Amino acid sequence: MPIVDRRLLFAGNAVIVLILLLAAFFAGYRTLGAGRDYLQYAFFFTDIRIDDALSYFRFGPGFTLTAYISKFVLRLDYQLFAVLLLFATLLLKARVFWNRQNVLLVLLFYFLAWYPLHEYTQVRLAVAIALLFLAMNALFETRFVVAAAFLVGAVSFQYSGLIVAPFAVVAYMLSGRPVWVGILAMTGVAAIIRVLILAYASIIYGFNPLVEGYLVDGLGTEVNVFSVANIWMAFALLSVWATGGLREPKTKALFLIVFASFPLFILFLDTPIFAHRLKELLMCFSVLLLFERKITWWALPQMFFGFLFAATVVYTAIRDGIIGGSV
Repeated sequence: MPIVDRRLLFAGNAVIVLILLLAAFFAGYRTLGAGRDYLQYAFFFTDIRIDDALSYFRFGPGFTLTAYISKFVLRLDYQLFAVLLLFATLLLKARVFWNRQNVLLVLLFYFLAWYPLHEYTQVRLAVAIALLFLAMNALFETRFVVAAAFLVGAVSFQYSGLIVAPFAVVAYMLSGRPVWVGILAMTGVAAIIRVLILAYASIIYGFNPLVEGYLVDGLGTEVNVFSVANIWMAFALLSVWATGGLREPKTKALFLIVFASFPLFILFLDTPIFAHRLKELLMCFSVLLLFERKITWWALPQMFFGFLFAATVVYTAIRDGIIGGSV
């Protein structure tokens, strides 16, 4: 590679890393507004004690251990802890995105569609998603032990990350079969997940007492199956399917995982917070799906609808105070 090309590549990488650092800084110090979950995380970090870290088990052992080391060993405050954790998270995601077909579009889509909901709101989920992306890559490289390790890491930060596992495994196994077979299977897995969660609800409460309020009392705002964001994502998936974008096994598996967010969402309509959280957990894999093809006339529809989805998320985040909200 010529020296000039290496310098341009280095400069481009440096700019991307700087953008990731700024994004982590904005989320850690809440320069775009306090958001929804800021106080919850700040109070957790303030209250955690050197002799009783296990009292905060509902935050996940991975997150609790990371916070414990940052507070009592590195002597960091919450804001700096969040910046460093989120910067590492974004670097991991960028590493996954770097191998995609249109890396800059992938990064732009991620920051519009998922950064407000993950890094800026649900810090633990942001870390878990990065590890789940790595697990998915390892799965398709047949590095099953590595995939399992990344999954365990993801679950240690966000227990709900475990729900991705059956969908990912089934999608992987059916990636060589007709799409309609995978769609039926994903719907079946969603139904089984619903049954299992309700059957073992009392055990789940032990990990996170808040879940009882979600499942028993249906806490949360009302949900709308036909929301604008859901419609745009449905059109994006239809575009991928209708324009022949499912020829590769990995692309088909990602399509099935994102599709599964819809039946899972519908099955949990009576528990609004659960419905939204589980839907977002699977739908975020759209960042690995929608921009994987070369930019051609056939690929433009899925990208177009993807960015309409992202624009809707940004609007909703501002409207609901996720971005720009006060404490």
